[in-house]
Amino acid sequence: MSPAHRRKQHRQSSSRESAISTEPTTSTDFRLPVWMPTLLTCLAVAAAVFVLTYRPITDPDTWFHLELGEWISANNTLPRTDPFSYTAGDTPYVPSGWATAWLMFQLDKIYPDSSLGYILMVTVIIALASLLVMWRARRCGTSVATGLLLMAGLTAAVVRFSPRPDVFSILGLTAALTLMSAPWISRSHDKRTPQSPPAAWRHWLLVPLIIVWANLHAGVLV
Repeated sequence: MSPAHRRKQHRQSSSRESAISTEPTTSTDFRLPVWMPTLLTCLAVAAAVFVLTYRPITDPDTWFHLELGEWISANNTLPRTDPFSYTAGDTPYVPSGWATAWLMFQLDKIYPDSSLGYILMVTVIIALASLLVMWRARRCGTSVATGLLLMAGLTAAVVRFSPRPDVFSILGLTAALTLMSAPWISRSHDKRTPQSPPAAWRHWLLVPLIIVWANLHAGVLV
């Protein structure tokens, strides 16, 4: 084979290799979007809240608070003595959760044939508290871990998810901690960076929060 023929074959093989190397390659790797784990965790928390709160009423105190709300609505005032006691009717009485009782009676008038109104009240309250927790977790970049711990906590506290004033303390405490604390870390281009303290105006929001909370449940003292 002549040298000219060999050089021609070498140029042809080089051109084929360069053509192959420049062909676009398709990757078969599949990656979930970075927001997908957070979304799935939030959906799981929402499902847990609904399952744990939308259930039959088993707490007998619910009916006492409902009756108290009816008494307040009928008399347009708060009772000074216990209106439901036969043996201690003249005993001084302070209805600490009067606003919750009044609200429950208003919901009972909207749904007179079922307990749907105040069952949904509990669902909305626990959902709002869970939303605040997940929002803070998102700011700190720990949504999945927080969501798992939150679902475990909700399951453990299910006995308290009844239409009664103390469910408002769950929301009130969560809101107060959210206002008082600042996120220690947040995600910025996949890097964790320190955060500045919360603005002072957030602390002033504690004043109306505590005023409303004090009329919904005595747990504000905690």
